[in-house]
Amino acid sequence: MNRESGLPRLLVVLACLLFIVQELPWFQTRWIEDESSYSDAAWTFSREGRIRMSMYPPTDSGSVVDVRPPAMPIALGAVFKVIGIGVWQARLLPLLGALGAIILTWMLGLRLAEPWIGAIAALLVATDNMLFVAARTVRPEGMIAFLLTLTSLLFYDAMQRNSWIMAFGAGVAAGIAMNFHINGAIAPIAMGLWALYEYGVNVWRKPVAWIFAVTVALCLVPYVLWINSDAIHKQAYQEMQALGTVVQQASGKLAGEVMRYRDFLGFGNQKLPLPIQVPLRGPIVLVTLAGVGVLFVYKRMLFWRLGLLLAAAMGWWLYLANKNVRYTAVAAPVFALIVAGAAVVLSTTPARRRLAIAACVIYALNQIGGNVFLAWRFHRADYNQVGAELRAAIPEGETVYGANTFWLALHDRRYYSYDRTTFDYAINTVKTRYLILNDRVMLSGSGFGNDDFKDVREKAIEFVRTHADKIAVIPNPFYGDLEVYNVR
Repeated sequence: MNRESGLPRLLVVLACLLFIVQELPWFQTRWIEDESSYSDAAWTFSREGRIRMSMYPPTDSGSVVDVRPPAMPIALGAVFKVIGIGVWQARLLPLLGALGAIILTWMLGLRLAEPWIGAIAALLVATDNMLFVAARTVRPEGMIAFLLTLTSLLFYDAMQRNSWIMAFGAGVAAGIAMNFHINGAIAPIAMGLWALYEYGVNVWRKPVAWIFAVTVALCLVPYVLWINSDAIHKQAYQEMQALGTVVQQASGKLAGEVMRYRDFLGFGNQKLPLPIQVPLRGPIVLVTLAGVGVLFVYKRMLFWRLGLLLAAAMGWWLYLANKNVRYTAVAAPVFALIVAGAAVVLSTTPARRRLAIAACVIYALNQIGGNVFLAWRFHRADYNQVGAELRAAIPEGETVYGANTFWLALHDRRYYSYDRTTFDYAINTVKTRYLILNDRVMLSGSGFGNDDFKDVREKAIEFVRTHADKIAVIPNPFYGDLEVYNVR
C-alpha cells in the first residue's frame, strides 16, 4: 500500500524532470517581438519605477505608460533587478510558472479524483506543446496556467470545506491572474460556473462565493484606478483597445476561432509553415475528445468539473480579438486531466487498461515529438550570437532604428522600434544614426499574411541608397539577413 501511494508522487517528479529536459536544449533561441515588448516594459520599470515602452517615440502614448495588465512587467522587472537582463533571465519566470502548473495539476487531480489521475495528468501536461512554447517565451501564458490551476485548487477546497480562507486565497490567485493578462479572466468565470454547479440557485447565499467574488474585484481596483488616473492613461488604454487587444467587432470572431483550432490541430500557420498540411496534432484532439466522452459516461461529476473549466476558457477566447493558438497553453492542465481521468476510469479490465495506456502514450509521444521538432527547427535562431554581432557593429550611446526583436540586444542604446515609429520621424526628428534593415518582420510582416511594414521598408531602402553606408551584414535563417547601415 505504501509503495502504491508513493508511485504517483514518483511520476510527478519524473514529469518535472521530463519537462526540464525538453525545455533546456536551445533555451535561448527564437526570440520574438512580443518578448522584447514585455522585457522593455519590465526593464524600464526596474530602472525608472514606471511601466512604459522605451522603444516607442514620445509621440506614442506607450512611451509614457504601458497600460497592459501590470503584473508581468512588475514581476519581470524584479527578476531583472536581482539577476540582470538577458534571454534566460527574461524566460525564467514563464519557465517556473509552467513548472509550477505541472505540480499543481497533480494536486488538482488528487483533490478532484485520486492520486493516479493527478500523477498521470502531471506527466501528460509536461509534454504539452503549447505549455512547452509558453515556458520558453516571455509572455504571461505560463503564469496564467499556474494561477488558473491554483485558483481551481483553492476554490474547490473552499467549497468542500466551506473555508473562507481558501475562498480568499482563490480570489487573490484569480485577481493576480487578471493582473498578468486579460486571459486571467478565465479563472473567475470558471469558478463562477463551479459555484453554480455546486450550489445552484442558492449560490448567492454562500459566503464562500461572495468572499471569492469580492476579493477578485478588490484585486482589480488598483488597475482600474491606474488606467483612469489621468488623461494620458485613459488615452493609452483607449489606443490599446483600438489596436484590437481587448475587444473586437462581432463579425469575424467565429472565423478567428476556426483559425485558432486549425493551428491547435497542427495544420501550421503563417508563423510556423509546415512541409505538409495535415492535422499533425489530430491524435491529441481525438484522445482528448474520447476522454470527454468516457468521463461523461463513467464519471459524471469529474466530467462537469473539468468541462466547466474548459467551457470558461473556450468561451473567453471567443470573446478575445487575438486568435493566436498560444492562448490554449493556459488550458493545458485541463486537457491533461481529462485524458488522465478517462484513462484511470476506463482501466477496469486488462483489455481496457491496455487501451487507456495506449491512448496516454499516443498523447504524450505526439507532443514530445512536436516539442523536439520545435526546438530543433529554431536551434539556429541564436539570439545571443546575433545580438553580439549587432552590438559589435553599433557603438554604445548611438541611436538605432529597427524591429522590436532586437531591443533586448541593444537595450543600452537609444532604440526606436519601427512598429510604432515612422521612418520620417526616426530620421528627421530623433536623428537616428544606425538602421537595422531586411529582418524577417520588415520583409514579411507580423506573420498573419499582411505586408505590415511595406511603407517603412520602401522608404528605408530608398534612403540608404544615397544617405547611408552599409557597415555589416548579419545573416540568420530565422531573423533574416540583417543589414546594418550608418547614416551619413
